[in-house]
Parts: sequence; C-alpha cells; structure tokens
Amino acid sequence: MQSKPKANSIITSAYNAERNTITFTVLGYGDVELDLNKVSAENFARAAIHGFNQRIPDAAAIGTLDADGNVIPKAERTRIKYERMNDLCRFYESGTTEWSRVGQGGGSRSITIEAIARCKDWTYETAEDEVTRYAERKFNGDRKKALAKLGGDPLVREAIREIRAERDAARGDANAANAILDELTQSGE
Repeated sequence: MQSKPKANSIITSAYNAERNTITFTVLGYGDVELDLNKVSAENFARAAIHGFNQRIPDAAAIGTLDADGNVIPKAERTRIKYERMNDLCRFYESGTTEWSRVGQGGGSRSITIEAIARCKDWTYETAEDEVTRYAERKFNGDRKKALAKLGGDPLVREAIREIRAERDAARGDANAANAILDELTQSGE
C-alpha cells in the first residue's frame, strides 16, 4: 500500500505487507525503511492511537461553502463534523478490517447523492453509480465537480433541505426520548 503523494511531495511511503515494512522515500536522498516486526508492542500501540487521533478528526474536514457557493453556517458545519466523526468511530468499532469506508468519501454518505436518489426514485447505490458515470462523461471522472453541478439543480437543493429537516427532526425526537428516559431514571422508578 503506497501513500498518495501530492504533486510537490518530498516524502512518500509504501507498506510491504509481505515483509511488514514501511519504506519512506525522501526525494533526492533515498529510502528509509521501518521494519514493523522490530517495533515494541508499546510503540505499535502508541502509533495506533496516534493514527486514530489523526484519522477520526480528518473525517470531519468540511469546507465553509456548499456546492452552490453559499456559506455553510458554523453550527451546521459543526453538526456535520460531529456526525462524520461519530460515523467513522462506529464503523471501526464494528470490527471491520477495512480502513476506508468504500464510496463514502470522508466517512459518511453524500447528502447530494441521497437527494438525487430521492428525486429520481433510485436507491442510493444506483444514484452513486449514475453520478460516477456522469462524472466520467462530463468532468473527467471528478465526482466533486459533478456533485457540485448536480447539487445546483433546484429539485436536488430542495431534496437536500428536506433530508436535513428530517434529520434535525429525528435528532430532536431522539433527544426528547432520552430526556424522558432520564426523567424516569431520576424519579427512581
């Protein structure tokens, strides 16, 4: 497994599963190899904690503008960050051996694809496949550009508003239910 180098990367890395090594290549200098078989269990555990400490917040990355160029309010961005982090934590706690959630881009489903599926009366998977094909035809495979274009459609924007409203209502219902259960617990019943 090789890291995706940026165009101006000075350091890249590649994992060799057969040998259980990571080779770091420093542009203009050569390779530095780390043999994971020789790393102590304590440092291996610290590396795992460091990795999750970086990976989970990375899932929360979100721009300040939506697909239409409108500013996403801070409270909405914060809610999205929370949901993405929570979703990724639950994904890892499921016991999966996968590192990335396939087709999920940052950790969660695309609300734009959900909206397209709703508008076209498709499953999420069908909408995702159609968006991928559209991106290949119109945007050289760039799904972000395709989603930005499709997300600008008035019907899709309205479906996105509906989905967000439904999610907000569901969170409100869940919070109300938790408050009722908390009252029950506090009343000693």
